[in-house]
Amino acid sequence: MTRSRSSAVLAVALRYLGERGFATWVSVLAIALSVLLVVAVGNINFAVKKTAVEGSIRYPLLVGPEGTSSTQLVFSTIFHVDKPTGTIPFAAYERLKRDKRVIAAYPLAMADSVGSYPIVGTDEAFLSDLGVGAAAGALDIGAVGNAVLGSEVAARTDLRVGDTFRGTHGMVGGEDADEHAEVTYRVVGILGRTDGPEDTAAYTSYKAVWEIHGKEAEAEGGGDKYHLGEGRLTAVLVRTANPVFTAALEREATLTPGTQGVDTGRAMRRMVDYLNKGERAVELFGAFTLAVAVAMILVTLVMSLNARRKELALMRSLGIGRLTIASIIMVEALVITLSGACLGVLLGHFAVWWSENLIKDAMGVAVEPWVWTSMETTAVVTALVAGQLLALVSLVWTYRMNLVEEVSRD
Repeated sequence: MTRSRSSAVLAVALRYLGERGFATWVSVLAIALSVLLVVAVGNINFAVKKTAVEGSIRYPLLVGPEGTSSTQLVFSTIFHVDKPTGTIPFAAYERLKRDKRVIAAYPLAMADSVGSYPIVGTDEAFLSDLGVGAAAGALDIGAVGNAVLGSEVAARTDLRVGDTFRGTHGMVGGEDADEHAEVTYRVVGILGRTDGPEDTAAYTSYKAVWEIHGKEAEAEGGGDKYHLGEGRLTAVLVRTANPVFTAALEREATLTPGTQGVDTGRAMRRMVDYLNKGERAVELFGAFTLAVAVAMILVTLVMSLNARRKELALMRSLGIGRLTIASIIMVEALVITLSGACLGVLLGHFAVWWSENLIKDAMGVAVEPWVWTSMETTAVVTALVAGQLLALVSLVWTYRMNLVEEVSRD
């Protein structure tokens, strides 16, 4: 087909689409909706999987209180989106730190929050290990009351180096939350952006957590609800020399009364399997939505062809071949599906970008709004192929057209 003929085919197809503008736009929006859903879910799942993989590589072993599910331990400790359910003795951390099979071990003590963000008691080695340094101030949490804020916490709370704040006893706005009126934290640093869960937490010394909760227990005349007085932690993050040591240490921690070990890689793979099942469910729903959209396109094309029966018959009688007519119909379908797919991709990524902070608060992961995923490739290709198949179906009608009857039709 020559360039001039191609231009003519495109011009005719666009004119036909413009004549039925409402039906065309409805079809475009239906395609866009199905693609939007797949794009958004694919982008979020990609971010969760990336964070899960990075977390399992950095900390292959997690030691926490016995009786807690591995998934809950991972979510509360690495993603900061769940409450810790118990504590372990500080001696467990000391044993791991002395173990020759361990490269590094980091203590975590969590029971408080600032706004909707957890305050994590740890040590300076943990902050240094993140490798992002301080965006402002210093990573100095050695003194009781010093706090370092994750980049997202600093941005959302509008706290700066030198500012002070009071923590809330209880995690992330729970029913048991109440303000530590007698404790004031001073911001000494803001952590560089990690694009991970660390951005949505504030950090202080685990010894500060002990002192705060020990004083509160004395004032109330009883034990602290989270039992985070001196000598207790909520978990320990461990980096081992190799997977064999990880498996051995996990088994030993689980056999020790009061603690259990979690192979974070295995836990993450289990979580990724759940996400993959969710992806398949979304793909099925997206396929159903796309099928409805494709049916609308088919109806639109058939109605358009029916309204142009005499015109198409005249074109045939004037020597315009079936291939040219077929090309016009296929271009119409292509314009509708391509426009819908492009609009859906754009809106899907925009929706993820717009809800980036909400996703980070809810799931503890930083999404990359403009990453292209395999799910959207599948959605776009499926939409385009389905449109062309519909065009072929509608062409059957034109090939069976009786020229004499259609031309003589009033």
